[in-house]
Amino acid sequence: MTAIAQNGGVTLNWNAVPGAANYTVFRGDLGCDRQHINVGTIGAPATTFFDDNVDPGFIAYYRVRPNGSNPACTGKVSNCIALPDEAKLIQNGFRIEDNVVGDNDGRVEPGETFRLPVKLFNYGTQDALQVIGDLVSGQADRVRVVAPVATWPSIAKNAALESNAPHFEVTVLPDANCGETLDFDLAARAQGGAATQGDLAISMGVFNRDYRNDTDVNVPNRTTTPVTSTITVTDVRTIQELDVSVDLSAFRTSDFVVEVRSPAGTTVRLHNQTSGSLNTRFDRDRQPDGPGTMAAFVGQPLNGTWTLSISDNVNGPFPTGSTLRSWALHATVNQPFDCTEFSCGDALPAQVPPTLLVTKSGADLVFDWDSATNADGYNVLASDEPTLAAPSVATRSTSGAVTTATGTGQASGPAGVVTFYEVRATNSCNWEGP
Repeated sequence: MTAIAQNGGVTLNWNAVPGAANYTVFRGDLGCDRQHINVGTIGAPATTFFDDNVDPGFIAYYRVRPNGSNPACTGKVSNCIALPDEAKLIQNGFRIEDNVVGDNDGRVEPGETFRLPVKLFNYGTQDALQVIGDLVSGQADRVRVVAPVATWPSIAKNAALESNAPHFEVTVLPDANCGETLDFDLAARAQGGAATQGDLAISMGVFNRDYRNDTDVNVPNRTTTPVTSTITVTDVRTIQELDVSVDLSAFRTSDFVVEVRSPAGTTVRLHNQTSGSLNTRFDRDRQPDGPGTMAAFVGQPLNGTWTLSISDNVNGPFPTGSTLRSWALHATVNQPFDCTEFSCGDALPAQVPPTLLVTKSGADLVFDWDSATNADGYNVLASDEPTLAAPSVATRSTSGAVTTATGTGQASGPAGVVTFYEVRATNSCNWEGP
């Protein structure tokens, strides 16, 4: 059997089998020796089949089985054909190295320059050789991808490897804000294989955080005063949404009153001697019984001491009482956690004089310009818009003393497309001047 990709599908051809009344075509996407489904039956003497329902992002595995005129009589299945028979790559994780210009905490923050080692997984049928990838951002007002190309070692099929050093490199402009998400497009390709496209998103901080108390607290049978447990929060934020989880081991939940009190003094009764579960997350999975709702905490400060109060108001069969095993606050806040804008002690450089000269040298473009005051480097920016409102980095110089750079392979492009260039000086933090 042979298989050819054509006309948006796959054409299968095989040799006729003597005595066959028809042929059943099977297709799978997990491998030759895994489960296949019946995608069609074609009557003899035809020995060709067109599969027009193939996802181009997957590898399809085909077999054909001859059948006799008696449905109980079937022949052996054919050889297995995989199409496309090539390496297929997908992003399988990444790391942050923010020690280029940053605080080296493994998080991306405004003003930092970081390297981005990316791991690719090869789910294809062949080893991935000469792997190369391109990183692009559509957020030119937030980032500069200053090293947009990375390479990988050869990746065996069903294996994953990280990119070679020095990896992709990105500068987050100081105009970016904590709480924003940086979005990138990653295109990776191997020798002889089609390029695969994928999204890569990096959040600068998170708006959610949990605070827990996992210390067991005994709740006596029929309490005379409420049993309390506290959580002290030191993070100074304003609450936008709050849930409370409670894990209370109780024989009869209808015996209990459970309340939570904020540092501001607001009390919400979560459970009011009803039959609802006391191993739950209030508001997400269950509304508080009241008085009060979780919305009462919106706009209040998160920091301070939170108190959970539990009362057992009915005599029960167990003298030892019940146990509060844990409880937690699930906070969504107005300002993100885990993000601090990087502070650069270096002033921005002056504007580059309007002396940019672009010349063609074979397949390359050579850029020359005059130096700018206080420059530690230069970014050569490119755009198809004359305002360069959303430029990409065509090439750069990493020294203020070097005022020339080469755009490798940039001398040709799509017909009819005009590219505009400008040079901006950068300081020691890779921040651009005017």
